Amino acid sequence: MGESERNAEGGKPTITRGSAAWAGLTGGLIGSLVGLAGSVMVYVQADRAREAEAADHRAEVRREAYTDFVADAEAFWTQSRTMRNYLAQFSGDEKDRENLRHHHNELFIPAYDKLVQREAVVKLVGTEPVRQKLAAAALLREQLSDVEWDHYQHTQNAQTATAELNEAIDAHRHAVEAFTTRADDEVL
Repeated sequence: MGESERNAEGGKPTITRGSAAWAGLTGGLIGSLVGLAGSVMVYVQADRAREAEAADHRAEVRREAYTDFVADAEAFWTQSRTMRNYLAQFSGDEKDRENLRHHHNELFIPAYDKLVQREAVVKLVGTEPVRQKLAAAALLREQLSDVEWDHYQHTQNAQTATAELNEAIDAHRHAVEAFTTRADDEVL
């Protein structure tokens, strides 16, 4: 019979399983399938590499936002403690009043504003568990600011101001530490 057989109706050659043409077609089909599988594997590997790179980039953005938030919280505490010290030593004279006003308006308020801005960034890039810890810290930051504002407006009792501000600063600090612990678990 050979490589092909003649078909009874048209006399055209037909490919049979034992022929070289059949082997060539089968080999070509197998080669095409192997090439297609190789292309798919390369595509999948490239897609995984892009996903890993994107995940690394998101993690880096989060790390930076979390670090900036903690640094700004530290600056806010510094200004809060300084405000507490001014209130504790406040004598009521005009020079003290001017120093207190300057510190409040020029140092405390900008530190507060910067911290609020950092919180907004963390809300945008943080995961849900981190945002929950941030919400708790933001609530205590507001309470600290309210205590500071109340004592700034009514500078009457230095001991009460010192005690209440110490308590508010510590509560906010503990909330930020809880945030940091959760963020560390996520980004390390």
